Amino acid sequence: MRFERLKRRPETKYGQFLRSILASNLSFLLDFGLCLVFVEAFGIDYLIATAMSFAAGNSLNYLLSILWIFESDTGKRKIEFTAYLLVSFVGLGLNTLGMYLFTSLAGLYFLYSRLISSAMVFLFNYFCKKYLVFHWLKRWVRP
Repeated sequence: MRFERLKRRPETKYGQFLRSILASNLSFLLDFGLCLVFVEAFGIDYLIATAMSFAAGNSLNYLLSILWIFESDTGKRKIEFTAYLLVSFVGLGLNTLGMYLFTSLAGLYFLYSRLISSAMVFLFNYFCKKYLVFHWLKRWVRP
């Protein structure tokens, strides 16, 4: 009974934004932790590790988005997920570009670059997913 309120999707934009921040932080922790393990423990190149860990974090974020943050249309789930992936790939490109610029060109440690890049991409991801994937898509596409 205590957790019923947490299960409901927020009714306000402010509530959605707060839940999105929380979901993004959880996803980022998974993403960041895996990136660290891939690079430091397994010796994987930081750009490849970024893409691999981004995929895991992004998958968690999608699940949290459809279950806890945004209204998801189950009749359009394949199209919704495809649009979500397209936005995510653009986000991955921006994140990887930031990693390259901050690590290879500016000489920052890759984890600092990861923090900066991820923070910059968060707002892009939030607004694209909120309005493109979970709002406008309902109007554009029929099941």
